[in-house]
Amino acid sequence: MPLFYFDVQLGPSCLPDHTGLDLETVAAADHEATRSALEIARHQLLKAEVPHVRVTVRNERRQHMLTASVSMRVDREVSHPELRPRRGSSTILDPVSGTRVSMDLA
Repeated sequence: MPLFYFDVQLGPSCLPDHTGLDLETVAAADHEATRSALEIARHQLLKAEVPHVRVTVRNERRQHMLTASVSMRVDREVSHPELRPRRGSSTILDPVSGTRVSMDLA
């Protein structure tokens, strides 16, 4: 079974995967990278600490295979005093599974 490495980039910080994960196919690695990027983004992006999440997949020879990225941008009109950081929750559509994913807004 092929070994795949999933390096995670949170804004400027990179967390390399030194262990790897055995998966059947590149398509399975693609699915895992997308799922991981969405899950990490769900917790990190709304904290406004990082503008994007990127999961890069490398094969067992450490060659780059694919990258899954999630980013968020909110444009606010600063001249409106009632615009404040929102609190509550939001729902997005997971493009891999087609299910809705709830996100807490901090």
